[in-house]
Amino acid sequence: MSAPPERWVSRLAPGQVVTGWPSLLVWWAQGDPVRLPVVNVSSARLDSGQAARRSASFLVPSAALPPRVGPIARVCASLVLQDGPGMVSEVVQMVGQLAAGPQDDDPGLVRLDVASREQVLLGHGLTAPRTLATSAMGSLLGLVREALPGEGVDCRGVTDVSMGTLEVAAGERARWDAIVQLAATLGADFGATRGGSLRLAPIESDSAVDDSADSWVVRRAEPLPRLVCAPQPNVYVVTGRDMPDDDGTSAPAGGVAIDDRPSSPYFVGSGVTRRYLRDPQVVLFADDGYPLRTRFLELPVMSAAAAMGAARAAMLRGERQADVSITVPWNPWADWGDRLVVFDSSGQALSLIVTGLDPLPLIPSQTVTVTGRLE
Repeated sequence: MSAPPERWVSRLAPGQVVTGWPSLLVWWAQGDPVRLPVVNVSSARLDSGQAARRSASFLVPSAALPPRVGPIARVCASLVLQDGPGMVSEVVQMVGQLAAGPQDDDPGLVRLDVASREQVLLGHGLTAPRTLATSAMGSLLGLVREALPGEGVDCRGVTDVSMGTLEVAAGERARWDAIVQLAATLGADFGATRGGSLRLAPIESDSAVDDSADSWVVRRAEPLPRLVCAPQPNVYVVTGRDMPDDDGTSAPAGGVAIDDRPSSPYFVGSGVTRRYLRDPQVVLFADDGYPLRTRFLELPVMSAAAAMGAARAAMLRGERQADVSITVPWNPWADWGDRLVVFDSSGQALSLIVTGLDPLPLIPSQTVTVTGRLE
């Protein structure tokens, strides 16, 4: 859920004071859950540009830390909000693991560095080469199950596709890099949600069937900021494995996507769009004032339709450095993949898909800086 609950909308408006504090719960298979008092939170952020999307550092009293807390410990970090006389609301912000061992800090304090669940997948490398030859979703789910037995992946809105063989070399990041490549083949993003569950989310979602597309709407009196977008590709070409044609010969699967959105800062121009729609095989050349920047990707697709779908998803997602940032009123219910729509007093609107939050909402604040890709 991206929007704050209705009863909290007015309480989170600018000028309102919200009371709350961070909560840290630690547990492991051989011990009962322990709630640790938090002295301070630092470096808490959500960033889709890193494998473990959520990371935070907590200072806790040394005396409160159980002696057996170590790499197998699970950690749940929440924000506890004062929700009326004698009432509180706990909003989970991240579920993960210790990214490193407890570190001594100031006298009597220990620092706990925590990363969200993707950290486990990143750390579980492949000790031998692998050949993946099932469907893209089946291969991805298999890689996840090997590292996190018993944990499911929410795949709502994502359609599986057949794939050619994907050769994966052994290596420290091999499992994670293969998961990222398979997610791109499916036209999706992969990561852990606020509550720690794993999600494969379609980049081009249908809000009619995707209940996570609940928009987070912000209205502000001041004009929208001038956003300067970094250059990025606006033509994506996806090529895949050879597959047999009807006559028995073999041809590479391939697909092209161009940015045909007139409102996009990377619009290729109406002339290019018309020429491409008339003949997708035409050699593209630029319109005056609309430069073309191409990006080629090789993914394990086996059909032109799958290649075109992956190319369009890559075009919509764009490059990470082209994301924009805006400061808006604080919202502890926000998560990656949410749609943020900001209106100013003139009625102008800005719509983006959330890819980052700084800081992660573990301590009440007036504002939060949201990073996202423009829609």
